[in-house]
Amino acid sequence: KTNRLRIGFVVNWFIPTAVSYFFFNVLAECKKSETSVEFILYYSKEARSNLLQEYSASSIFKHISNISMFSDKEVVHKVIADNINILFDLTSHTTMARPCIFAFRAAPIQISWIAWLASTGIPNMDYFLADEVIVPRSENNYYEQQFSEQILRMPNVWVNYAPPNYLEDFYKPRELKNFHENSQIIFGNFNTVDKITPQTLNLWALALKAVPNSQLVYMRGELRDDLIKQRIKNFLISRGINAARINLIANKNADEYFSAYQKID
Repeated sequence: KTNRLRIGFVVNWFIPTAVSYFFFNVLAECKKSETSVEFILYYSKEARSNLLQEYSASSIFKHISNISMFSDKEVVHKVIADNINILFDLTSHTTMARPCIFAFRAAPIQISWIAWLASTGIPNMDYFLADEVIVPRSENNYYEQQFSEQILRMPNVWVNYAPPNYLEDFYKPRELKNFHENSQIIFGNFNTVDKITPQTLNLWALALKAVPNSQLVYMRGELRDDLIKQRIKNFLISRGINAARINLIANKNADEYFSAYQKID
């Protein structure tokens, strides 16, 4: 056994994601000032980038383990064998999540962080890490009562976003226009398809109607599915939007995705 505090993190996969941009830089800063803590990482899917190699070679993590082939109970036994004192869940109910690891009580202290802005609903999840914005203080603790976890508030912010350096190459904002009657305003959205509900589409249609010369650019990889693409287009057309104003694009890679931000207002 070690005298050092051992903190484990369960993540979905080892690729650049929104979580990774909030997560890894926090740990890197912690390691600069705190040597009595060891970080151990458990991930559920193999990397599709050089992120795994980059962090395997770094001094941030004591160990990095691929748990994709392990059952939930096997992971629990591994976490216990690794003498983890505090285990963070960075998956919750998202894709490739492993909530049962926490339901089985893998570590003495278990904390939900970053991935899910609501309660996990898991009785054995001890804390939900937040700040005053994520879970505001309220009369009669209204917001706190929506959580099975105890709210653990950070004094300022609950995360520290640090985007990758290469994003600077894409930051070329559209030239500001003198908007007038004939200006063509371009609305954009880049959210995953499963977040685009009929209510969302209806609001898009109302916005497009309110601005007659406007267009919509909706980009997402899932739009490679022609059926999904046609359903979205048909819905907007049924709300009176001309098909020529609807641009549904399936990006092929991250570069195309980030470049698309230059095309919208």
